[in-house]
Amino acid sequence: MKPYRGHMYYKLYRALQDEGIPEKDMVFEDEITMVSDLGFFTIRIVENIAQVVHFLVWPEKRVWHNSIRLYRDIKNILIDLGFVSFIAASPVGHKSWPQLFCICGGKKSVKLYAEKDNIQYYVINFGRHIQ
Repeated sequence: MKPYRGHMYYKLYRALQDEGIPEKDMVFEDEITMVSDLGFFTIRIVENIAQVVHFLVWPEKRVWHNSIRLYRDIKNILIDLGFVSFIAASPVGHKSWPQLFCICGGKKSVKLYAEKDNIQYYVINFGRHIQ
């Protein structure tokens, strides 16, 4: 994993654009963004709550085990930052993200938090406490 650098802008911008994310919703330049050979993710921390804003596995690497590996990278970084949970969003009716959250965290660790504007927000707990 490497932190986002300016020379990565076009690749990340195009990847999000190809997924239908409008430019106004792209925050990878302003938040914690980590990039790997599997994909990238962006974490935003608001009022001491971690939110995963972008989570993208490169199209040529899209298989379940790569999504799980990228999720584990998020988990490790958030634990290093002192977080034991985060909020993630999924479009209503989009089943693969909630399934991934349940596979990675266990069904008891994933709770629907809110729904607004056809987006469902989930709280994902890591199932361990940091002392």
